[in-house]
Amino acid sequence: NYIKRCLAIPGDTLQIIDQVVHINGKPADVPELAQFKYIVRTDGTRINPMALDKLDITEEI
Repeated sequence: NYIKRCLAIPGDTLQIIDQVVHINGKPADVPELAQFKYIVRTDGTRINPMALDKLDITEEI
């Protein structure tokens, strides 16, 4: 893994809302071809599927 682009600094809040990146509550300038698919790894604790649905997170591969 490597860093492709740094969007925020320590202390900032980062959110992705409807595929729009927000830094500290404001929309950020993001390249047109930005990645919005992520791999989520846990410590083995199961993730509640209803919590994922509430956040509109899908299992697309």
